[in-house]
Formats: sequence, C-alpha cells, structure tokens
Amino acid sequence: MAVEGLQLCAGDGGLNVLLAGDAPAKSLHVDRVLAHVGYCPDTRLFSQLQVHLCYATDGPIKLAARLGSGSADCLDQISCGPESLVTSEPNFYVLGSKSYGRNSKFLISRGLQQIRDLFTILGGRQDLDLYGGMHHLTPKGEALV
Repeated sequence: MAVEGLQLCAGDGGLNVLLAGDAPAKSLHVDRVLAHVGYCPDTRLFSQLQVHLCYATDGPIKLAARLGSGSADCLDQISCGPESLVTSEPNFYVLGSKSYGRNSKFLISRGLQQIRDLFTILGGRQDLDLYGGMHHLTPKGEALV
C-alpha cells in the first residue's frame, strides 16, 4: 500500500490518509504521519557509465574516501578540492547532494564550492572564482561561500 493523498482535518488537526495499492483503497484517520524512508541517491542517470561508487555511501569513490576521514560535524567541513570530483568516467562529474550519496553531511555551501572546483577543472585555472564579482551581495566582512 502507498499513500495516495493527505487531507488536513480542521476539527481535530488530524489527517485523513488515502492508501492505495494492490488491495482495495482505504482511508485512515491519523494524528501524525512519520516518514522514515532514509535517503539513497538515484544513480540510474549514469548507471551505464563507468563511475566507481563507494559501496557504503553510493557517492563517487574519491569524494567518499575524503569525506569519510573528516570530522563528524558537517559544519567543520573544508573543500575536498577539484581532484575529488574526478571520476573514472572521462569528463563526467557528480555534483551536489548526489555526490555525497547517503552521507548526510552535504551543505549547499559545499555544492557551490563543487561548482567552483569543477570550473577550475574545466577552465584549467586554479584562480578561477565565478563569484568574485558578487562580493557586494554579502554582508561586510563575510565571504560568499
């Protein structure tokens, strides 16, 4: 059975949940719905490519190896560098939350850093800063990360 719909009940604040599937559809009245689904990236887009993924996280192996040796606190992360984005498939890169696989330490700031790192690889320039002209958008004294 799968959840097909949710409807908030104004009277008691509960929910009417419509379940459908192989069995006949039915409706349940509940107080709360908890989704304990975990997270696993969808790698079907590149499943036919030769991308070496970490067996534990489903992220690209070079990045997974570097993330595994760091701090458990996601706020203590530092950039893993452009070389961590290189995969075994030529000219193919996995960026963003998908690059962390099931690792829950991903932050948007790391995704933005990955974009900068990738353009460093593509442009062949270590000093490339895509956001260099945007420092006026940040509060004084803070870096755009």
